[in-house]
Amino acid sequence: MAPLVQHGLHLPHVKPGDDIKVQVGPQQNFSYAWDIVQHHSPGTYWYHPHVHGSTSLQVGSGALGMLVIEENATSDEVPQWLLSTAHEEVRLVIQVMGQRMLAGIEAQSGATPLVTKNTGPSTLTLVNGQIRPVVSMAMGRWYRWRILFSSLHHRTQLATPGCEFGILAKDGVFVLDAPRPLDYMNFAAGNRVDILIRCPADAELLAVKPLEWPRGHSCRGNAKCHNATWDPPDNTAV
Repeated sequence: MAPLVQHGLHLPHVKPGDDIKVQVGPQQNFSYAWDIVQHHSPGTYWYHPHVHGSTSLQVGSGALGMLVIEENATSDEVPQWLLSTAHEEVRLVIQVMGQRMLAGIEAQSGATPLVTKNTGPSTLTLVNGQIRPVVSMAMGRWYRWRILFSSLHHRTQLATPGCEFGILAKDGVFVLDAPRPLDYMNFAAGNRVDILIRCPADAELLAVKPLEWPRGHSCRGNAKCHNATWDPPDNTAV
């Protein structure tokens, strides 16, 4: 596995930081050290391995994580009201694991022995590595959710019926009119969204059943992927 790629950070391309030439073989270890400058923009970012020929298998199987650069009182990008608003933080990593797709990718790669087992549902959705976890929140209290959505070829839409929420930041960048009130959030692979949310009573985070992009459609470099709309099928509680 090598190298680790991060999305959103500004780092020097030298060891032991963001060096694309680092090679870490099976059962080997390498400790990354990323020196974050004092004036770095705060935000929600993420990282994953990026081995050419194996990226889809590794990331699609869950090898990824969230990175957070926290705000401080001197951060120009941060709305000052946010720094003075009492809120607790919840971090959610949502992973759509297309098991049938992963098995097909591995079979086409010629790798032996095959390790991907397509024994469960064709598409498995996990939140922080769990199926339908419970997030405990006090009624009427504001919380900040940092959400990372990871998938190979899926998109989804999230909503929290009965709760009040507004967008703070998208892909690590604060929106100008934060908190921007919305009823739902669209996600494509690698998207991050920060929201402020409060709920009056028990609620569920509902997701449109993850959909694959049409065959032959690429999201790379396509801004429409981040604001895509579609006719939602059945809602599924995440």
